[in-house]
Amino acid sequence: IIVLFFFTLLVTASSVLQAQPDYRFENPVLESGTDGAVGAVYRFPNAKPGIDALVSVDAIAGGAILSNIDRTADGFQEAFQPQLKVASLSNGYADFTITFVLAGTNTPQVQTQVDATGLDIDGQTTGATKLYEYNSIDMGGGVADFNTLGGQLTVAQAGTAFTATNFTGVLYGASVDTSAYDVMFTVMRGNISSFKFRAGANSLLPGPSTRYASLYFKRFHYANSLLSAPALLSFNGNVK
Repeated sequence: IIVLFFFTLLVTASSVLQAQPDYRFENPVLESGTDGAVGAVYRFPNAKPGIDALVSVDAIAGGAILSNIDRTADGFQEAFQPQLKVASLSNGYADFTITFVLAGTNTPQVQTQVDATGLDIDGQTTGATKLYEYNSIDMGGGVADFNTLGGQLTVAQAGTAFTATNFTGVLYGASVDTSAYDVMFTVMRGNISSFKFRAGANSLLPGPSTRYASLYFKRFHYANSLLSAPALLSFNGNVK
């Protein structure tokens, strides 16, 4: 019994360790501008040891309202979770630029690898009408991955931006989940200090809807992956 308990404890500890993201977006402070408005800049301290993250609000469109730069009532505390109020019969979204800087400064710091995953990209159905969420990540290149046979998302590339769009309009699960692979996608690139993120929803609903995105900084491997060998996406070797 003691051995079994110890083994279970090890498995649990390993699972928790593996679930930890590469960056943590918590306790934002308004650095400049007006809270919730275009031009606002927020600092997320200690996103990584020695690194802060600056998040600027670049645009808000389609009658949307940015009601919270980082929702913490549910979802994941460590994820970047902007909350939007989307107007009826509209395509509303908010654009952000995320820049990694030396802690306590505005000096950009190039990151060896950035893996960003949009979680819970689902929808909402009211009667015969629906709302469809989408996330867009633009790292100036890189690669994207998702479950191509998940039946919930389409992922398209325009220029250097990858956009994952829900096409069912169905609420997928009761909460945000890092194992709900059918409504997730990941974009990965190395040697960057900043990238752009869009959170939005195309609403056909007769009234406004409150939605929030969840951007989780970790790589995930998907069934029916776009990548032939996700485990070999990056590697180190010695030439002899």
